[in-house]
Amino acid sequence: MRSDVLVEKWGFEGMDDKVSIGKLLNSKAQEWAMLPEEKGVYAVIAPEGFSPEFAENVDDDWKKELEEYWVKDTNILYFGKVGKEKQKTKRTLRKRIREYIKSKLSETGNHRGGKNIWHLKNVEQLYFIWKECKACEQEELEGELIERFKEDYKQFPFANLKSGNKKKTSPQ
Repeated sequence: MRSDVLVEKWGFEGMDDKVSIGKLLNSKAQEWAMLPEEKGVYAVIAPEGFSPEFAENVDDDWKKELEEYWVKDTNILYFGKVGKEKQKTKRTLRKRIREYIKSKLSETGNHRGGKNIWHLKNVEQLYFIWKECKACEQEELEGELIERFKEDYKQFPFANLKSGNKKKTSPQ
C-alpha cells in the first residue's frame, strides 16, 4: 500500500515526518524530537517491498503462527493509541512510542501491544506514522482503524492482539 493511500484512506498525517524504528533504537535525540507531544494514534508501517524475516530465536511453531498472522498486500503492521478518554494522562505520542521501543530493548517499557513486531529480524526497516488527536477521540479512532482493516483484510493487523474487547485468534 502506497503512502498516499495511507493518508487518504486511513486519515494519517505526518507521512513526511515518519521516523524509523532503526533510528529510534539508536536513540538519536533529533529523531525523538520529531514525535509530537500530543495524544493520538500511531501505526507501525513496513516500507514498500518489505518481506518479513523472522529472528533466529523464533522456534518453528511460533514462526508458523507468526506467518499466519502476517497480512499480505498491506504494509500496515500495527495500530496503537495514546491515552484513554477518561484518564487525564500526560502521556504523549512521543512517550508512548518510547515505551514501545523500550519493550524491544527489554527495559521497563509499559507496552503490551505490538509484540509480534519484535520477532522480525528486519525490524529496523519499519517506521512510525501518527495522527494527533486533541479532542480525546483516539480510543474510538484506533478501534475504527482496526475494524476497517479487518473489513478489508479479514484479520487483525499483524501485531495487533485485540481491538477493544475482541481478542485476536489465528486466521482460519
